Amino acid sequence: MGIDKFSEDREFSRRLLMNDTWVIEGAERSCMTHVLIGKEKALVIDPGENRRNIREYIQNEITDLPLCVAITHGSWDHCGSAGQFKGCAIYISDYSTLELKVCRGKSVYDWYFDYEPTVIPEDYIIDLGGRYIKTIAIGCHSQGSFAFLDIENKLLFTGDEIECGQVLINQPWDSCYATVERFRGNMLKLKSQIDQFDFLLPGHNGTPISPEYIDLLIENTERILSGIEGKTDLSSATYHPGANKNDPRGNNPNFRRSEWKGSSIVYDINKVFNSGDPDEAFMQPNVSFEQFLEKLGEDERNYVLGKKR
Repeated sequence: MGIDKFSEDREFSRRLLMNDTWVIEGAERSCMTHVLIGKEKALVIDPGENRRNIREYIQNEITDLPLCVAITHGSWDHCGSAGQFKGCAIYISDYSTLELKVCRGKSVYDWYFDYEPTVIPEDYIIDLGGRYIKTIAIGCHSQGSFAFLDIENKLLFTGDEIECGQVLINQPWDSCYATVERFRGNMLKLKSQIDQFDFLLPGHNGTPISPEYIDLLIENTERILSGIEGKTDLSSATYHPGANKNDPRGNNPNFRRSEWKGSSIVYDINKVFNSGDPDEAFMQPNVSFEQFLEKLGEDERNYVLGKKR
């Protein structure tokens, strides 16, 4: 999956979820986009990866308020269309800036990344005019992942860190960060704040979902940590890791899929427990794209660059 291989040029569709909160679905490979409308401006969470202009669609079909953008993490299926919002504030975490470098290096559509994001920390408040959105750091699938908490409406937008299809914590380019133990810690962190949200809104495979899903994921991680190993078949109805032969996630013998009570986690058996210094992980904002590539093996490098065999 990559920004240089768009899926079909599908029309956008939208539906109102609740309280001036919309979800937009577009290209098959793109994440879902959420639009939160305040009194003064509207926030676009993860504009996705679409050939069509999602900014124009939002302005024509949903709201004429000024727009700003928040990106849960820097994967191209979440931020590929952010360049359509040039001139708007585009909020992102510090660590996710390297992922943007990866997207820029892989994409042939350079204009999609012709913008400078605004880096924000955890607990940052985005004020939409009477509607306040707070950042919560829950990095594991991506080291820089933010969840966005709609304080008044008690909604938590989780990106790829929580979803019904499968949570992928088997990123091949992150040396020590994407572990089952760290993911469990993030779920416990969210559970300690569970009175602050009534619904979870993931980026893929259905939205909204119940916060009870957090408990299922915690139970799933505890099974893995206790030594119960998942199955070697990673695939599901919504995940086909072997579809791209250059994707190192599809042919790694160390990857497993753990399923429990409707929750699924795809993980690396060598990255169950935390090890090493997270600050030594590849996802460092001061690392150039070239330095990042040097740290990867040949398969991972070919996948990032989109090379064919």
